[in-house]
Amino acid sequence: MRCNIYKDQMESAEVFGKPVLYTSLLIERESIPEHWYCYDLAASDRNPVKPAALEDNAVWNRVGTVLSPVPLKRETTQSRPIKNSFCLHEEPLSLAEFCKENNLDCPQDPRKYVLRPASPSKEAGQFYSQMDMEKDAEAGTIGHLRIDFGRGKAFHSTWWPHNDDKWNTPEFKAAFQEFVDELRVRGPLKNEAAMCRWCYRYPEGEIEQDRVGFVAETADYRFCLRCSTRSGDYSYIYCYDLNQQRLAMEPIDPVQQEPDGPEQSMTMGGMA
Repeated sequence: MRCNIYKDQMESAEVFGKPVLYTSLLIERESIPEHWYCYDLAASDRNPVKPAALEDNAVWNRVGTVLSPVPLKRETTQSRPIKNSFCLHEEPLSLAEFCKENNLDCPQDPRKYVLRPASPSKEAGQFYSQMDMEKDAEAGTIGHLRIDFGRGKAFHSTWWPHNDDKWNTPEFKAAFQEFVDELRVRGPLKNEAAMCRWCYRYPEGEIEQDRVGFVAETADYRFCLRCSTRSGDYSYIYCYDLNQQRLAMEPIDPVQQEPDGPEQSMTMGGMA
């Protein structure tokens, strides 16, 4: 389970005498607003339930996570001992309530496109090309982007159009560019290592071995990102026009009454 810091309640706490918000759930680092800080609390082997150290990302013995408006350790410090400086007040608080109590401006979610792990049983087919052209049109497939990172840091991409590229409009291009740009800054498209971290973080989105799917939607488009954990392997983004999907699902209008026999014969004769 993960905590949405903009919607979910957390708990009031203190670390090193500084007010913070605490949760036992994971907090997605991409959701952290600018000038805020997020740390994991790690326990010791002797006492696996008591916080013993503050870390950026605890690999082992994580017992919770804190969100702070001020830094609680130096960036270069990997782990800072807590000792007895962590105090949990157990008072449920939202981020907005915490900010009000501490005379802070409540931050907004910096993400415009929020990725969620795919539902493999229902959505796996949306991460691959549809061989049936009629079904591809019904799905409103705009096209797909093939991605690779070269030696791990470079970003290379190739666009493959679908449905004669007729839905690749200026509006879509602007939205898609914005989507890719955001994921390059705070998402799995930052580099190959970031993509691997995202895949390992969301095993529930695995659509096949070594491949994890993520979905983001706007009012008009759906972006399906297929990530690979294999070094040098391609990843893909499949793009769908939701308005075209809705049109394809609309019932066909009833056939209007056919003209009578003589008029029909005259019309067909004129066309011939």
